[in-house]
Formats: sequence, C-alpha cells, structure tokens
Amino acid sequence: MTNTKGNNFAHVAAVLIALLIVGYLVFINVRQPDTAIGSVTLGSEYQSTTTDATFNTVTYKNLCISTPIAGCSGSLSNVTVTTVGNNSLIFYDATTSIAANRTNTATTTLAKFQTVGTVGTYTFDALFRYGLLVEVVGTNVASTTITYRQSN
Repeated sequence: MTNTKGNNFAHVAAVLIALLIVGYLVFINVRQPDTAIGSVTLGSEYQSTTTDATFNTVTYKNLCISTPIAGCSGSLSNVTVTTVGNNSLIFYDATTSIAANRTNTATTTLAKFQTVGTVGTYTFDALFRYGLLVEVVGTNVASTTITYRQSN
C-alpha cells in the first residue's frame, strides 16, 4: 500500500516550491535597475549651454521651461567662467521674464553674479521646480558654461 496522503503533501510542496522559484525569477527580470551609460543613469544626464557674444542681444533666456503638459524641474549644477565680462547673470526658478508672474515661489532667485569678473567654477546644486531662466544684464558678456540637470 502506498501512502497517498504523504504523496499528495509532497506533490503540493514541490509545486509550491517551483512556483516560488519561478515567481522569484520573474520578479528579478522585471525589476531591472535604471540603465547606466558611463556613471549616469538615463534621464539624469547634465545639460549645458554657453554664454558668449551672442548673449549681448538676449535679455532673458529659458534654459529649461515648464509647460502644462511636461514640467521642468531639476537643479542648477554649476557655472564655469572661462572669460570675464562686465555683465551680470541672474538665474531664476521661473518660466517667465515678467517679475510679477514669478511670485509662485518664496525665493525665485537661484544664483546671481553681480559682475562676472573672476575665472573659475561656481557650484550651486540649487533645485528649481518651474523652469531655469537666466537674465543677462549689461554688455561684454562673460564666456561661461552653465551646467544643469533636468529631472523630467
């Protein structure tokens, strides 16, 4: 005589263990980490732009702006000054150059260079929620590289 009760228990236990193993393998394959290229995951890359003589004709420039469909948040990483100038650069957490419309945050000024007069790299890591707007005041614009990270 065979012990059917014991055999049924062994079959059920074997099926449960097999289901757990298959479930674990599926979970591991579905839960893949962000793909990294170099040392940065996709979507976390830095963006950059430069200021030069063409900025003499620009008063405001949106580097990263929000729209009703897709917002623009991120961080102003750093500004590298390569050639000095006698202009000012002001960075805002804003989407518009109209000052009255920039009152949606308590502090909209992220960084300010009164006069861009010293070569070097200035690190801010300042977060912005609405957009990154740079105001250029004056002529003879300094040559800079502005680096920022866009979150979305």
